[in-house]
Amino acid sequence: MNSMLTRRLMDAFHEAASVPALMPPLPSGMTSQYVHVIDAIAQIGEKKGSVRVSDVAECLHVSIPGITRSVRALEELGAVEKEKASGDRRVVHVALTPLGQTWFQIYVEEYHEKLSALLSDIPEEAAEVTIQTISQVMERMRGNPIALTGERSTDQ
Repeated sequence: MNSMLTRRLMDAFHEAASVPALMPPLPSGMTSQYVHVIDAIAQIGEKKGSVRVSDVAECLHVSIPGITRSVRALEELGAVEKEKASGDRRVVHVALTPLGQTWFQIYVEEYHEKLSALLSDIPEEAAEVTIQTISQVMERMRGNPIALTGERSTDQ
């Protein structure tokens, strides 16, 4: 890949980072990241029955402390409840409350259904290639940090 195409690809990533801001308005205190956490809890719960904080972190490829903060905030909003496992008190299970389930239905299921209709003319193959490309770029960049020559100190 040449550097001009690489630049265009990175520009597209920057533009894509603003996509969550285009979501419909969320309830007070709610963020697009919290919607992502609610979605993960619902998906994992459907597959496994019980959901641990570490399951959510793994699913979203983020740290456990980061998910713990999000779960705490969602708990304060009344969307998630935590419960310590009976066998091992160190293990914390999380579940959606009725409010969390409502938010899942509105901000995940309904939103994706309407977004799918809006994007229906984009070929599925193009979407699959985009998904694969993003995954490959992320994997390569995570595993190969780039050191630049002549980097300047930010305090100059």
